Amino acid sequence: MDYEEFLKNKYNKVTLTKEELSEELNLSVRFITDKVRECSADIPRFILSGRTPLFPINEVAKFLKSRLIQVALS
Repeated sequence: MDYEEFLKNKYNKVTLTKEELSEELNLSVRFITDKVRECSADIPRFILSGRTPLFPINEVAKFLKSRLIQVALS
């Protein structure tokens, strides 16, 4: 089972909230909020539902995979 499937099974939905993302990435909600405001590449791509950022699970999985490759290459 890959990480995308794991997250879909764990949350039974296709997007994560800031709080859920914070738990998965072990980052503070405040850090994620700041990065959303900056539109930073330090967090997964997101969509806005009104003023609320939602993080598609497939983008979270891609983000984690890219970070894993960066760590492995360093």
